Amino acid sequence: MNWQSISPILRIGLLLGAVCYLALILWLLKKKKLTVRYSIIWLISAGVLLVFAVFPYVVLVLTDLLGMAVPVNVVFLLVIAFILLLLLSLSSIVSGFAEKIKRLAQENALLEKRVRELEQAGYIPRSRERDARGCLRGTIYTIYEQPQTQPEPEKPAQAVPALVQPTLEKPMLDSPALENPTQLNTKRKNKERQNTDPSITDSIPFPSGFPETSTQKRTEAKDAFESYRKLILENIDYDILAGDPHVDREQLDEITQLVQETVCSTRDRIRVGGNDYPAEIVRAKMLKLTGEHIHFVMDCLRKNTTQIRNIRQYLLTALFHAPSTMNSYYTALVAHDKACA
Repeated sequence: MNWQSISPILRIGLLLGAVCYLALILWLLKKKKLTVRYSIIWLISAGVLLVFAVFPYVVLVLTDLLGMAVPVNVVFLLVIAFILLLLLSLSSIVSGFAEKIKRLAQENALLEKRVRELEQAGYIPRSRERDARGCLRGTIYTIYEQPQTQPEPEKPAQAVPALVQPTLEKPMLDSPALENPTQLNTKRKNKERQNTDPSITDSIPFPSGFPETSTQKRTEAKDAFESYRKLILENIDYDILAGDPHVDREQLDEITQLVQETVCSTRDRIRVGGNDYPAEIVRAKMLKLTGEHIHFVMDCLRKNTTQIRNIRQYLLTALFHAPSTMNSYYTALVAHDKACA
């Protein structure tokens, strides 16, 4: 096959395609949408295509050198080689990015740990930022040279009821006189005799055992109540909320107490918004609450203009639905503000 037999229209089309391809790569480089490092392979492919368009006999020479029957096989071979080279280049780039991401993740974890330690030591206290409408916008970190100690919020004193162990007198057991002795159950009588035998002490119910069991249950319940309280205060960032001047401290304590009582409830089902939910679902919802959810509920309560007859149920319903409705509420609020602007 002679290269002069190639149609001039085909040669012109190949030449225009190569020029447009090269111009596109240069335009991407100029707009900084493609870096020089990653554009080398594309520039090489554009140069090869341009050479084939200007000097088409190069394909025929390669066909004779490789011993192929038709020039199309040479073109396919070059395309496959280009794809393999491109895949190898992309694999090398991805491997480099993976190593950089791993290193950045480790450095980020170390930085977060150091910032958390400085925050706990009082060098970097944080506070919540609000806009003109009182909505949350972000967190403000202030760096000090000396640690800033914040007074711990006073915990309400809980009066522990005094437990008095009742003294139980051992009842006197006597065998009752039955009018009809033929109806007497001898097995039951023998059993009662064995239970009242002073020589057998294993079956005697000691009175001191009952108060000890009750006291132990009260202690376990109190420990669980205190553990849930610490977990809830940590989840909602109680210290930050209490230090925010825009937050009503008494209202915050009431909401915290309501969440704690709901989590520690012993009922199988809890009524929320007129519906009865399993206690496990309500408890899981309450333990997912964060400081932003508490802010959201307090904002809703402040903006409410209707009369609330059952404030406890209102707060419980708002807290229960806060994790699933807060983002939609603020999105709709932003859309409304943009429409009114």
